[in-house]
Amino acid sequence: MTLIGRLPCRFSLLFAAGLVALVAGVSPGSAVQTTAQTDAELEQLLRAAQSAGADEYAWLDLGRAYLQRGMVDQAIAAFRRAVEVAPNNILTYDWLGIALVRKGLLHEAREVYRRVAAHGLQTAIHLHLGDEYFDRGELDKAEEEYRHTIALGYCDDRALDRYRGMAIRHLSADRTDLALEMLQRLLELRPGDVETLEGLQDALRRKGRDDEAEILQLRYQIWLYEVRYAIAAGRTRDERVRVRIALGELYLKTQRLEEAQKVLEEAVDINYDVNIQLAVLARFRLGVVYYLRKMHDKAIAQFERVLRLDPSHQEAREYLERARRERLG
Repeated sequence: MTLIGRLPCRFSLLFAAGLVALVAGVSPGSAVQTTAQTDAELEQLLRAAQSAGADEYAWLDLGRAYLQRGMVDQAIAAFRRAVEVAPNNILTYDWLGIALVRKGLLHEAREVYRRVAAHGLQTAIHLHLGDEYFDRGELDKAEEEYRHTIALGYCDDRALDRYRGMAIRHLSADRTDLALEMLQRLLELRPGDVETLEGLQDALRRKGRDDEAEILQLRYQIWLYEVRYAIAAGRTRDERVRVRIALGELYLKTQRLEEAQKVLEEAVDINYDVNIQLAVLARFRLGVVYYLRKMHDKAIAQFERVLRLDPSHQEAREYLERARRERLG
């Protein structure tokens, strides 16, 4: 069922009218001029909201009418009243956030939107608002609406491209922390986006986080092998294993042991001792990770396997003895 289908009828009609105007690409200021209520209609909505027993939808109707007339302060007050009447109705927060963005109170809007995103309310209105603000050159407002629609998972490639452009703009202006946050979210959504990857690596290096930048490069290579070049998985097996070993080493260096374990287990599974040299590298590092995580039985099994493949591996022998002692102790 759509969002509109879940709303009371009188609010559904008002919501739908506003959304149709946004979909048509009409700005809030001009859209409202063509759909604005007369003063008498506005007065009627105000009386309904202030009447005894009025629910949150009466205040939402009033707030949207104010927004359509460009009366943003009054809209914010109406939406705040809707929140007071029904603090568990997530729609009240969503519309309050829209009004706060319209006013330019972006930090406050972000806090309200976090609550909406946690609830998972999905509506196309924020995508359309983002597009509208972007086309009007109000990039800060566009960014806030795109941020929210991305958090809700309701976005398209055009919105993601525009959001990336905004992040790169922040990076160029030395607003590195903000660019970093935006680019990290984008790379999660599109792991194969080279422009996002390069921007994020630049941001990380500016913060002195070179190892993390290199980790991203290796993860991108894994994505290439596993997704884009999946048809040649057999022929690229050694490279797929090498990249995972290198990534595992970086995770180990940065004490991200759980991630190191996962990627090194993948390396062992993909190779499974076909390439002896890679098997020794992968299994030894995996054994070290198991040892550091106090998984002594698994560590011992890996070190013993390494020594069968390469009896001269002194480090594996030393780790094996340590793991045996600690298991007994």
